[in-house]
Amino acid sequence: MTTLPDRRRGVILALLGVLILSPDGVLTTMIGADLWTTLFWRGTLVTLALLVIVAVRNRGDVIGAFRANGWAGVWIGLLYAASSYGFVISVRLSTVADTLFIISAAPLLAALLSSVLGTPVSRRTWLTIGVAIAGMAVIFGGKLEFSQLSGVLTALGTAIAWGVMLVVLERVHLDDPAPAWGIGAVLIAVPSGLLAPTLALAPADYLPAALLGLVFLPAAFILIGRAPRYLPAPEVGLIVLLEAVFGPLLAFVLIAQTPSSATLAGGAIILSAMAVHFSVELRRVGAST
Repeated sequence: MTTLPDRRRGVILALLGVLILSPDGVLTTMIGADLWTTLFWRGTLVTLALLVIVAVRNRGDVIGAFRANGWAGVWIGLLYAASSYGFVISVRLSTVADTLFIISAAPLLAALLSSVLGTPVSRRTWLTIGVAIAGMAVIFGGKLEFSQLSGVLTALGTAIAWGVMLVVLERVHLDDPAPAWGIGAVLIAVPSGLLAPTLALAPADYLPAALLGLVFLPAAFILIGRAPRYLPAPEVGLIVLLEAVFGPLLAFVLIAQTPSSATLAGGAIILSAMAVHFSVELRRVGAST
């Protein structure tokens, strides 16, 4: 049984990861390059940052760190790359609102997979997932179209990839997920570089691209990747949904982009559901230890 300190550690890791990931949307909008050029630099810079981190942690034995993760690290990297491409393709085929709403089903899919694999999921978790998805529906409800079946299916595939990835991370308990994320980053950088019309960035793009690729993305992924060691995958997926709440709030603070009333209402629903769920769950675990 997961202990109270472990669960607290998992919640803190996932929350910190999501908070660090929250500037992603703001910084991405500041980059004027085309989509594939942006993806190339995201993947390349994340790869470089993770290589440095792995090298420092393992005293230069980068190959040994990758081998230590085994095939699990390869699968996690593949799932991460697949979810990244799926998001980009879905947005192009449908809308951002459709994509983000469908991807919010990832915790539900993680819970279903966990149940199939024999890991029990509490009724409270199922209920919280349902409320969180309802909150996402409030945020994006007025913008949903579902007019492009191909975009909907791609977004669903992205949610499946993300949900499966969280379950794999929970079950394999990697000591260091950074090499796995590095594999995914390479799989993003190389094809994007081949598809990009140019690899050049405008001078104004240097800072936001560097902050994203060298700081925020690698730090966020490492923290989120470690959270499933201590917290069930569906609950990690729930916390990741908070990016849809923190992102618009950060955009309001940094670039004066006022969130809509629907965003505030949906965000309040999600935050309330999370607060109740984790406060009750942490008390329950604490009382039983």
